[in-house]
Formats: sequence, structure tokens, C-alpha cells
Amino acid sequence: MMSGPAHGGNGRVHRKGRFDKKRLLLSAGVFSLLFMVYSFFLNFSMISDHISMYYKDPGISKASFISSFAGGRIGNYALQLCRYFFALFHVSKYENQLVLQLLLLILLTCTLMKLEKMTSRYFGGRYSETVQLLLLSICFVNPYFVETFHYVAWELGAALFICVCAGSCFEKKKYLCSALLLLLVISIYQSYAELYLIFGILLVFLRENGKPTKAFFRSQLQLLLITVAAALADILPIKAAVYFGMIGEEVKPVNMQGGLWNRLYNAAACYKIMSVDGFGYFPKWMLFFVTAALFLAGLAFMLKRRASVPELLLFAAVSGIQQFLTIAIYLISGSWVTGRTGWPYFAAMAASFLLALFEIQKTAAECAGQGAAARKDVTLPDAGTAEDGKRGLWSGSNFVFAVFLLLAFFDLYVTETVETDSYIANKLDELELSEVEAEIRNYEKQSGTEVTEVSARRTPDSMYYSPLLNLHSVATTSNITMLYNAWSDVEALNYFEGESYAEFEMTDADYSRLFGDRTWKTFIPEEQLVFEGSRLYWAIY
Repeated sequence: MMSGPAHGGNGRVHRKGRFDKKRLLLSAGVFSLLFMVYSFFLNFSMISDHISMYYKDPGISKASFISSFAGGRIGNYALQLCRYFFALFHVSKYENQLVLQLLLLILLTCTLMKLEKMTSRYFGGRYSETVQLLLLSICFVNPYFVETFHYVAWELGAALFICVCAGSCFEKKKYLCSALLLLLVISIYQSYAELYLIFGILLVFLRENGKPTKAFFRSQLQLLLITVAAALADILPIKAAVYFGMIGEEVKPVNMQGGLWNRLYNAAACYKIMSVDGFGYFPKWMLFFVTAALFLAGLAFMLKRRASVPELLLFAAVSGIQQFLTIAIYLISGSWVTGRTGWPYFAAMAASFLLALFEIQKTAAECAGQGAAARKDVTLPDAGTAEDGKRGLWSGSNFVFAVFLLLAFFDLYVTETVETDSYIANKLDELELSEVEAEIRNYEKQSGTEVTEVSARRTPDSMYYSPLLNLHSVATTSNITMLYNAWSDVEALNYFEGESYAEFEMTDADYSRLFGDRTWKTFIPEEQLVFEGSRLYWAIY
């Protein structure tokens, strides 16, 4: 987020208006990587939230505008214009999903390419653009980010690209433009401001060569003020609308949940889930140790070149703040962690990789420079030779790349497995719904009575996810059963089977009379489906 010549990872200046074949090929490579990782989601799938939206979404209307405005997501409402434009060509979350998923892949590719262009100028060509793009790719190639594809959320991809554009405007000292773009990001999805801060802090650190200069602290203050201003611009109009009675109290945003200590405890618990538990996907402590290893590698090379205490403290502070930013949203709101809000942990990890490589590169360069000076002036202390610098760069870089390969091995395996589970869970739900419809048809044929009403209720120990899946996590929604949510049981039956059953409420007395305290681990139609006249009572296990 700094001014100066825009050098690529190969040390070559990018000339405006000139076709850059290499970057086009790099973009194709990034898109291909993302395409291969998320190809499972190019198949059609449906989730509970989409089922609910299918029947309840008011579309572009006064009701949906007020709902979006009250939730602080007016930018997301604006994107509905795009949704209805796509719908004209039969592209939506209900048909031709492939187009929206490809659009999301393109937006993520553009985001990574812009991020790499902003960071590469500070590495002097020692690490290729390809290497930096691979390191940055873990921002979006991880099992936490799977939820974004699970929701077919191309809008969130747009928010990410706009977020990086806001950072680019800050880099060019166009602060008003940066603030307006960040406001748009926050009004699409509030937690994505984390990306702006994580990489904003990193880029300021790189620009100032890791030194605690006045310019460093001035830029950090500007970053903070822009973020706060954008957040207030999103929140204050809602507060004013409630105060003047323009919208009701029932639709205003949820306030902070719990006291300060409760929110601190909640944020710490969320961080533990993301870093220590790895959402139950990674080996315990693995992600935490990867982050710690990168920090210690950078610190070790700083000590090797005898960096000053203020520089050491600044490196530690930047590393710590980036980790803190991954849980800031949970501290502020008291909300719980999910995959779609927890993925910035991997963005902070990508920043940690770049921080470590920057300090290794800086130490190697200083060792080489001091060694060259020592050969000309024998009065200088022995600070190492050019060969020492090369060996240090080689050994340090190899360590960082070894850590990255270890992470990539588990990351790709887990991400692909979570995707597979998501697809399996979806098809298991469809299979059960078709079996319910078959039982209805059989009852109607035998009794001569048409079923017109259906009531579904979950058992006390109903399953959040199928035991047939490979990986389970109660903190992500990418592999839960569609029927777990009350808004997508009868609605899902109607959607997938093309019916129009009316829904009625099953009372406690009805449930106790028909199903008692029985529990199930599999679908047993004769026990979980009870027909009474034109009504079906359905117990979801």
C-alpha cells in the first residue's frame, strides 16, 4: 500500500497499457489450480438456505431492501440486480450453477493476481511470481473456504476483489476511494474487512523494510481510521433509521452478545477451533505449529543479522496483530466461528509465509553486503560473506518451502475430502426425500386418500451430519444434512419432488403420541412416517 515503481517478482517493471503475456499465463495457471481444487462444486447441489430462499426470497422489493439495509448489507442488495440479470438467462443458484461458480473462480483469480502484484515488488526478484502466488493461494484453497462454494457465493468473491482494490487505492494514497470501496465490501459481508487489514499491515511493513519508522505508524493509523470510518458509515444509518422510526426495532442489527469477558472467552474459543483444532479437519495443533514455525524462522534470521530490539518487537507485533484480526469479528459481535468467517486465518498464514521470506531475504542481503564491504576494509568486523548470504537465503527459504509443502499436502487432502463429503451429504438428502415421496405415493395408492399436508419434526438427538461422511465438523455447514434445519424439510420435499404440500405444526402431544422417545440412526419409513388421513407426520432422525 505504498507508492513507488510497480516491479514484478522478476524485478521487471510492469508497463501500463502493455500486454503482459507472462501474467496472462500466470492468471491461467491460478485459475486452473482453483478449478482443479473446486471442480466438485461445478456439479449442481442444493443446500437448506437456498431452499428457504426459493420459497421466501421477496426479490427486489421494499421488504428485501429494508431487510438488507437493517442487516448492514445494502451492498449485497445491490448485487441482487446482477442476480436478476443472470436469471434472465436461466442462471441462478437453482439452475446452471456452473456459470456462477466459474464467475467465483474468475473473481478469486483476479484477487490473487492483484495481491501478488502488490507484494512482489518488495522481494526484488528473489522469489518468482509463481512461488508467491502459490503461497498466497492458501487464502482461498483451504477447507474453511469451501463454504463459499457450498453457498454458490459469487457475491463474496466480488467482495474479496473489491477489498483488494480498496487496498490498491490505499497504496496509491487515494484514501477516499479506498474508504468507499471498503464500505462497499463491509456492506456485502462485514468480516471481509479482515483481509484489507491483514494485507494492509503486511504491505506497510514491507514498504518500511520492517523498521518502526514514523511513516509506518502513520500508515497504520490511516488504515485503522479508514476501516473504522467505513464500519461506522455502514452502522450509523441503521441506528438513525431505527431512532427516527423508519425501520422497526425487530429488524435492526443484532447488538454485541454478552459482556466483554464473555466475548473475550468466545473469541479465544473460536481461535482455538481455527488454529489448534483445525475445525476437526487437520491434526490437532498442526496449523498453530505451522504459524509458530514461520514466526520463529523469521525471528531467527533477524537475530542472525543482529536486528535491533525495536525491529524485533515490530515483527512480533505485526505477526500477533494479524493473528488477532482473524478473531476480531467474534470479539466485536460475540458470534460463533464458521468456515465462511474463519477462512481469514489462512489469509493471515499466507501473510506469515511472506513475512518469514522477507526477513530471510533481508538477512541474506545484509550478510552479502557486509561481506563485500569487509573484503574492501579489513577494519570492519567479520559479518559474513556473500556466500554466507546465499547459503542463508537457500537454507531459510528451503525451510519455509518445506513447511509450505507439509501444509499443502494436508490442506489439499482435507479440502478435497470436505468437498466430497458436501456432495455425498447432498445426494443422501435427495435419496431420503425421494424415499419419503415414494412412501406417500404408496399410501395414497393403498388408501385412496391424497396427502395434502406434511409436518416434520426433528428427534431430540437428530444428526447434524451423516455418519457416512469422512470428516465431521459442527463449526462448518458444508457437510451438514439439509434436513437438519426446520426451514428446509417440507420445503425441500416440495422442491425436489415437484410437490406443493402444505406445512402444519406438529405439537408436543402429537409427537409424543406418534413417536414416543424412540431414536434412529438410519431412515426407517414404517417407524418415522405416520399417515393420518390427508396428513403425514414425519420424524427426522
